[in-house]
Amino acid sequence: MSSPEGNDNHGGSCEFQDNISLLRETSFFGALNLEALKVLAYLCSREAYKPGDYLFRQGDEEGCAFYIISGKARLVLETENGINEIRQYGTGSLLGTLSLVGHTRRLFSLQAVDELYVMLLEREKFMKGIAPFPETIPKIFQSLANIIVSWEEQFIGSHDGSCGACTSKIGVSIL
Repeated sequence: MSSPEGNDNHGGSCEFQDNISLLRETSFFGALNLEALKVLAYLCSREAYKPGDYLFRQGDEEGCAFYIISGKARLVLETENGINEIRQYGTGSLLGTLSLVGHTRRLFSLQAVDELYVMLLEREKFMKGIAPFPETIPKIFQSLANIIVSWEEQFIGSHDGSCGACTSKIGVSIL
C-alpha cells in the first residue's frame, strides 16, 4: 500500500466532497442523511495499490470496506488446488460492507490487477461515525438486506432452475 502521488485532491476539501459523492452513489450508504455521510466521508482514507498487492487475504478479519475509485481488483479463492479467480471488480465497486457491521472472516482474497486507487473505511471508524446518528442503524440493516435480496434475485434470474447444484445453494435471503 502506498499513497498516490500527484493527486490534486489528496487530503483536501475536494477529496472530502468527492468522498461524500462516492458514498451517496452506493446502495449501502446512499440512504443515510447528509450529516452522517459527512462524518463518514471525513473518516474515509484513500490508498493506492500496485498490481499484485492484496487489499485483504482470505482468513483476515480486519474489518474494512473498499470503494474502487480507479483500476481493477480480482476476487480469488485459495484452495489446496491453487488460486481460483472468482470475478473482477472495477471502478464504482463497493466491497466489504458486511465487515463494517460485524467481525467476519474474509472467505476470499482481493488482489489488485492493475494500479488500483480506493477509498476505504475501517469498521472502528464506521462504528464511531454512526454512533451520533442512531437513526442510521435501521437504514444500514435495510441496505444490507436489500443487497442480499438483490444478489439472490440476480442469481435466480440467471439460472433456469434446472441445475440442482446451483439451486440447492440459494436461499440466503430467508436468513
